[in-house]
Amino acid sequence: MQAELYPETIARPKRSDKLIIEQAAKKHAEEIARQIKDIDAEALAEDLVEHYRSYQNGYDLAKDLEREGYEIDVEFVNLLDDFDYAVGSAQRDAEKEWVQKVGFTPEFKVGDHVDMGKAYGKNNERYGFVSEIKMESAEYYVKSNSDSGISYVIKAENLKPYNPEENAEN
Repeated sequence: MQAELYPETIARPKRSDKLIIEQAAKKHAEEIARQIKDIDAEALAEDLVEHYRSYQNGYDLAKDLEREGYEIDVEFVNLLDDFDYAVGSAQRDAEKEWVQKVGFTPEFKVGDHVDMGKAYGKNNERYGFVSEIKMESAEYYVKSNSDSGISYVIKAENLKPYNPEENAEN
């Protein structure tokens, strides 16, 4: 497992990290304020941070903001719809910076069999092989079988080596 590459003092950024949400909120609120007059970007950014929940759509976020006194219309809801993407984008950017700070040397190469750490997909697939390495985010694409068009994106620290022959004997 590659956990030792990532000291606990420098944890991988998560989309639920307050700093990530604050960065996305500031940028997104400024964009909304450029498009809708009478919006205070700073106040909106604070309210976005307070009311945002991961993977929340614009309509649900708008309902919360309406209770804060915002006048909600279709344009505002549509702009709020993009906020969750903005949070994900901020998280991906922070993750790239994180990888540069901690460094990433892949433990596995393409074709290596791995244990993904938990079951994925409708068939509860836990084991597979590395089909691609994402250096910029310290992640692996893992396929459960060579015929599959589906790859699971697994964080490097969650993968463990897996030997199918060794485990078939048990």
